[in-house]
Amino acid sequence: KERMGPMIQLVMEVEEAADRSKHASLQAQGEDDERSRSRSTSLPRPTASSGPAVEISRAQPLVEQFAASWKTTIDAINLDVMGSFHNMKTGMEILKRTLTQLLLYYTRFLE
Repeated sequence: KERMGPMIQLVMEVEEAADRSKHASLQAQGEDDERSRSRSTSLPRPTASSGPAVEISRAQPLVEQFAASWKTTIDAINLDVMGSFHNMKTGMEILKRTLTQLLLYYTRFLE
């Protein structure tokens, strides 16, 4: 988590901001719908669907760090998990879930 923590933190912050933005947009759309019902000639107002912007200066170092360390990080995760669980089946299942979670965070980071 220490190596991937900043990337995961950025993903969580951006997703929270996107959720807040979406909620505010839906709330504003609901208010617009109420006003348009009272006027027969009103057309629905288009809404922007883009998510919150991420500063390149904040994301770039995370991309570079990930590119430079992903192999050693996965090796470290493997050693840590397999060293913590003597039952090979349990260790492999936990490792599989951990790496899946990491892949999901990385995919969300790229979006």
